[in-house]
Amino acid sequence: MVINESQQKRLNEAKAEQNPQNRMIRMAVFICENCSDEVKLKVCDYMESQIAECLKSKEE
Repeated sequence: MVINESQQKRLNEAKAEQNPQNRMIRMAVFICENCSDEVKLKVCDYMESQIAECLKSKEE
């Protein structure tokens, strides 16, 4: 993916966010605004698997 200077700035700001929840939200917004539907689906699948793992580990 080729991104312009403005997109790179927003991506860097998202990555630099200190609060993990806010970082995830900012990264998700960046992906929604700048990525293809294929990438969005892959990210959603990954996030779903991570949430399931987290919930599973909390049950144990």
